[in-house]
Amino acid sequence: MEKQEHAPLAPEPAYSDNAVMTVINLGRKNLLLAMGLAFGSLNRPEVSHYKIDPKHGMILFWDGQDKGIALPYKMNAYQATEFVWGWLEAKGPDVMTILGEEPDHDGSNSRGWKLITSDGFWKGHIGEYRYVECAVAPDWLMHGK
Repeated sequence: MEKQEHAPLAPEPAYSDNAVMTVINLGRKNLLLAMGLAFGSLNRPEVSHYKIDPKHGMILFWDGQDKGIALPYKMNAYQATEFVWGWLEAKGPDVMTILGEEPDHDGSNSRGWKLITSDGFWKGHIGEYRYVECAVAPDWLMHGK
């Protein structure tokens, strides 16, 4: 069998407009790991604005052009994780509305979170918003029997 040649992996740093990800998990440590990946996949290591969206949760922007609320200072992945985690843990009405009813299935559920960098093909595009680093929303983790 003839060996096929493949394109080499891109040298780091290599940033792509379609490097999108979705992570559904639980815990602060896993959120930090996911935020590190999200922040590292674009050459913008800080966020400056945020917005609470009823569908997508807390959206973090690297630019305020989408009329997000200015953060008190630019936040890196670690600082933004702490900010988002505090919001998730507060279990305010916006968090509980986004979370919705516990799924009914043949198993159990636990409260976790979902991080996305896009709701389509292009990183940084979520719903009507642009200049997005990522969005984090509460979500249910479903466990089978």
